[in-house]
Amino acid sequence: MIMMAKSKLLLCFVLLLVVLFAEADTTAMHEKILSDRSKKVIQLEYALASLEKQIENHKNGVKVLEDQRLKSLKTRMNSYKAQIFEASRGLSQQEIKELIITEEEKNGEL
Repeated sequence: MIMMAKSKLLLCFVLLLVVLFAEADTTAMHEKILSDRSKKVIQLEYALASLEKQIENHKNGVKVLEDQRLKSLKTRMNSYKAQIFEASRGLSQQEIKELIITEEEKNGEL
């Protein structure tokens, strides 16, 4: 009887540790996802500023760009703005869970 109680207690303790480690892993993954999104926003903002400088130089006559090049720069700027908006918006709990699952699957495939 005492042996059975000890084994149940040990099992409960092991399960508690498993749950705690799983929760810690999920929290770490959540923080990594948010950090990656924030880094992406910074990179995109830097790239956007570079494009804006090129267009400003064109407008000031410092460097004359062809029409096709100018159109391409404006298209990329719009794309960067959309990506910045998407990466900087808040995520719902469901979206975060989906990103965590996707990230775990990606790590499992390595």
